[in-house]
Amino acid sequence: MDWPMPATTSSCLPDVVDQSHRSCQLSRAQSDSHRDFGSYIAYKQMVSSPDSPRLPSSPLAMSHSHTFTFPEVEMRTRLEQKRKEALWDLFQSESTFLRDHLMAIKNVFMEPLKKVQVEGYVMFAEPEVLFGNLDELCCVTYAFCKEFASLLTKLVTPEGDLPVSEILSNIFEQSSKAASVSKAFHRYALNYINALNYLETLRRHHEFSEFEKWCNKDPRCKKLQLTDLLVAPVHHIMKIPLVLKEIESRTEDPLEKMTINKILQSKESSLRDLDDKMKWLKNFERLLEIQRNVVWPGVMEMEPKQYFPEFLKTALMKQPCERLIVSPRRQILMEGPLQLLDSGKATEMFVILFDDMLLVTRRKKALSKKKSSISENWPSPCNMKNMDVALKYIIYKQPLSLDRFFIHDVSPSEATLTKLENAFILISLNRFQQIVGVHTFQAYSEQIKVTWLMKLREAQDQWKSTLHQTVFKDQLAQGQKTGHN
Repeated sequence: MDWPMPATTSSCLPDVVDQSHRSCQLSRAQSDSHRDFGSYIAYKQMVSSPDSPRLPSSPLAMSHSHTFTFPEVEMRTRLEQKRKEALWDLFQSESTFLRDHLMAIKNVFMEPLKKVQVEGYVMFAEPEVLFGNLDELCCVTYAFCKEFASLLTKLVTPEGDLPVSEILSNIFEQSSKAASVSKAFHRYALNYINALNYLETLRRHHEFSEFEKWCNKDPRCKKLQLTDLLVAPVHHIMKIPLVLKEIESRTEDPLEKMTINKILQSKESSLRDLDDKMKWLKNFERLLEIQRNVVWPGVMEMEPKQYFPEFLKTALMKQPCERLIVSPRRQILMEGPLQLLDSGKATEMFVILFDDMLLVTRRKKALSKKKSSISENWPSPCNMKNMDVALKYIIYKQPLSLDRFFIHDVSPSEATLTKLENAFILISLNRFQQIVGVHTFQAYSEQIKVTWLMKLREAQDQWKSTLHQTVFKDQLAQGQKTGHN
């Protein structure tokens, strides 16, 4: 298919990838002696005089091919030079990321997709799902880079000195743009997994595959695929704390060190917050997946020998707990296969440990599912290394509440007598402390057994503590109130 070449993208941001005119203009003005940072600052002061020609003030107009270093100045320590180099590297990293990644996605993929859709092609694709808040990310990052460049040129002294901590404080603490950038990155990262899954869906369409190949021919991609560009913002937000740590390690003044450390802690806290959001999102998506694929057998199927009146059979065919699994506060602590000794023979079960109950299921039909490339940064809480997680789960009996069973660890001597290696037993009780079930599990190795026992005991302790702080506390308070009355 011959794709119509889209017209030049008009946007509130310049296409910073195509800066040939500006780069040529700047390279003619810069001589070889101006390629270090001190000479660059002196050059900026020279060209900003009234009699000098005006050059573009955009921080992104500077060619990123030049590597700026700091000249040796009398009485200036190498440590201070490294601090300034790290600050300059931070600025170059931000501007290069905007030019080579964000604007490449925008101008090479997103805008052309909208253009060809105007012509009636690839109408099934939804740009806002695939690219998320890319427009917002471009705008706030551009504003951040512009302010960063303004501070560099404004606060530099005639001798070439830079107040590193003051600049960092201005761009990360006093500026509202830093907060906007952080929020925009969080929104993008939270949409990233969905975007990646949606991209895999789009690639099944021949028309979109042809469009993507057409876009990849653009030299602004620099041989990067769309998946490489989409993950770039997620990787980029993790680099800033590393640069700040380097600057802090090279700072000797206690007050400056305290200022930089405060900024570093803020950035690390922001990353931890994002990490928590990503883990919650992955956990919630897994809950949705389990609920979609879980099968709750009706009571007539579970108790075939029991008598059921004919007029109730239709009502008893479905379980009212079919939507039990998904809850915003429920966490998956562990999941994996265990052997269950049922009727004297071992049957493989798939056991899922939540923070409030234990679900014992039989796996049925496997479905293929591709893993997200973000899994290395935000791994699933599940212990599923080499297993396909998209399965059908048939519930075995009823879920076990974590406060309704106790654990018996089969000792080596007991294991020798009964030939139950790597085994443990769950003895379940009802609310009247009556034993209503015994489940004997065997793990595939001693290490797996130890892990299950540890997770089960930790989950039980935590759940019982939660009950005492909420349900039992409310019941006690209600009882005391009734007694006073």
